[in-house]
Amino acid sequence: MSFDPYRVVSDPTARLAVAVIRETLGVAAEGELGHALPRDAHAWADAMARLPRAGVTPALHTTLAARELQAQVPLQVLERLRRMAIAAAAAEAVRFSALGGVLETLEPSGFEVFAIKGAALSVLMPAYAQLRPAADVDVWVPGRAANDANRLLQERGYKLRDAESAEDARKCHCPPLVSPGDGTVIEVHRRPWLSPHQADAPPCAHTRVHHEQLNRPARVPATEQLIVIQAAHAAVGDTAPGNLRTIWDVAALARLGRTDWALVAELAARIGSLRGVKAVLSRVALLGLAEVPAQVRISPRAEARVRLTWADNSRPRSTISRIWRRCAALDGPTDWLRTGLLALPLAGRRSPAPARRRTASSQPAHTPGKGE
Repeated sequence: MSFDPYRVVSDPTARLAVAVIRETLGVAAEGELGHALPRDAHAWADAMARLPRAGVTPALHTTLAARELQAQVPLQVLERLRRMAIAAAAAEAVRFSALGGVLETLEPSGFEVFAIKGAALSVLMPAYAQLRPAADVDVWVPGRAANDANRLLQERGYKLRDAESAEDARKCHCPPLVSPGDGTVIEVHRRPWLSPHQADAPPCAHTRVHHEQLNRPARVPATEQLIVIQAAHAAVGDTAPGNLRTIWDVAALARLGRTDWALVAELAARIGSLRGVKAVLSRVALLGLAEVPAQVRISPRAEARVRLTWADNSRPRSTISRIWRRCAALDGPTDWLRTGLLALPLAGRRSPAPARRRTASSQPAHTPGKGE
């Protein structure tokens, strides 16, 4: 029996989003996108109300043009998609400039700054990043140095996004800042995951990427670590394993080059979120977006029960829902209990003392030929 990537997808809007993602990754069959397009104005209205949540509207405009399918789309929808694609590309240019400003501010003062999440994708895959809307610029300054970096940015004109916020050692990143001039939100992370292990550990390996739009090379963690960061964020954080934008990100990273999946599993286990990372990677494989070996997927019996619904992309972000996801994503009851208790909004509770610094195991330097 032939492989059917839509076996686990039933919702029409989710099917369209998956078809767009498969087109951008070059794995879609002939006619796949056209078959997934809505057939009437009511279905288009429903799709356009929900597709932005998955972050695929700019890519939809691009793939429609590539497949010469514009005639199958209502003119008002096509125009809206065009405006959204232009806005996404313009916003990406602003964010990239903001990333350059952060690097130019922090690195001369001796801070090790790593581009992560959307910022890393901007450096490694600029064309892809223009199709993927993002809300902020995420950088990682490992451990307690992040607090000093955040303060230096404020001294150089960056403002607190929320004037009432204060430093909180329980969270994985410092209070968000707004860059001067363009107003881009900057998040300086102490650690790029929400699970409790290795709070202060630096990247296992990294590369310096020279980009024509940056005045200095940007440090980017190893591709394998970026995969773990994205997958663990979806599994443990405010989204869910079925979040389509994260699945898209992980698949794009996996297809950059040869991925060391044993290292992916090691890194995920090291932060106590192997279960959650496997849940995301199984969805990547089930949708046919990238080849993922069995060692980093959930069991075949569990995969047979997976169904990707639109609810996966829009789950409520309540404290209870966060704790529920952590129960399913973290590797042991101690892990999810620790992060679950830290998520509770207890007024006036003191921040715990900073965790004792742990260092990652030594890994060979990550060269641009591997996954970049």
